[in-house]
Amino acid sequence: MQYGDLSLSNEIVGIFQGQRESKVKPMKLRPIYDDVPSPDVPIHILQYKISMATTFQQHQQLQLELNKELEMRRRIQWTMRNIANLAAAESNENSLVFHTMPTLLDLPCYSQAIQAFDAMCYELDDHEYAYRQLFVFGNLCDNGVPVDTIVESTRKTCSNIV
Repeated sequence: MQYGDLSLSNEIVGIFQGQRESKVKPMKLRPIYDDVPSPDVPIHILQYKISMATTFQQHQQLQLELNKELEMRRRIQWTMRNIANLAAAESNENSLVFHTMPTLLDLPCYSQAIQAFDAMCYELDDHEYAYRQLFVFGNLCDNGVPVDTIVESTRKTCSNIV
């Protein structure tokens, strides 16, 4: 995704850096080996807690929480795939919507699709993982799928979610 004045992306970086050499030497950073993508933090925390559990009951409870989180992720992925398949089938679009990042050419369509998903399927505030799946709506909108088709596909898919 890109933000701001996109016309600057065609400029040469050196134009903005000036002519003089810097007197400050760049600081060497030590390598990071334990970085975790933001949506995976809850999973890693639970896995760590499971490894540190001292009783069988703690271990079982944490394992249930982990399984619940993983199941929710599978449900969100299934939901997004089903919405996209329904919407794309009605508009004869291909399945590239799952594998590319959108350029967000139709922002009103994207916003309405996200609002429908948030209202009908999963509240985004409660499911951070769902944020990582929203690019599918951007691709559907960029491919010319009407927002009404996307919203209707969302309604059909999410009417069964409890």
